[in-house]
Amino acid sequence: MGEQPQRAAAICTECGNALAVQVWSDGSIRPIGTGVECSCGCETFEVLESSVSVPSPDDERERSEI
Repeated sequence: MGEQPQRAAAICTECGNALAVQVWSDGSIRPIGTGVECSCGCETFEVLESSVSVPSPDDERERSEI
């Protein structure tokens, strides 16, 4: 079997819709459940990277002491 794609969130570069996508090892990005394009017809997407970090219990304790 071939390599499985990674799942990610992406934004359509044309209309700004957020979509669930598959990112393949060759760099191609395919929306999940809508074929190869957004509902607006665009086939170009920008994959979002998570910048949210979950604070540890120690971080929460330090904030409460401030």
